Amino acid sequence: MFATGKWHNGEASFHRAFPRGRSVFFGGMDDHTKVHVCDVDNGKVSAKRTAGKFSSEEFADAAIGFLESHRGPEPFFCYVAFTAPHDPRNPARKNIGRRITTTARRCQATSCRSTRSTTA
Repeated sequence: MFATGKWHNGEASFHRAFPRGRSVFFGGMDDHTKVHVCDVDNGKVSAKRTAGKFSSEEFADAAIGFLESHRGPEPFFCYVAFTAPHDPRNPARKNIGRRITTTARRCQATSCRSTRSTTA
């Protein structure tokens, strides 16, 4: 059992569910470019640190690291909770200013004529 990402139910409930975690964010919302995370190993929580990447990349990399290190035929459970889908206040720098025509894409199949654009 492994977890990464946001956990807003408190450390005690996390420890009941997961013995290990990497880049775990205990809290509600935070700045996605400076999210405060810690690691958990056998119930021991490391000191908080500021993630070096945008939150989605930090959590994805932690999950990938877990998957790459898994050995043997035993089944596993990997919980990944991204925070950015809930709160697009500060997108990754590479996406700032990017335009997405979501309404136009959605309407292509329904012959909708709207081409309203939204900013990601």
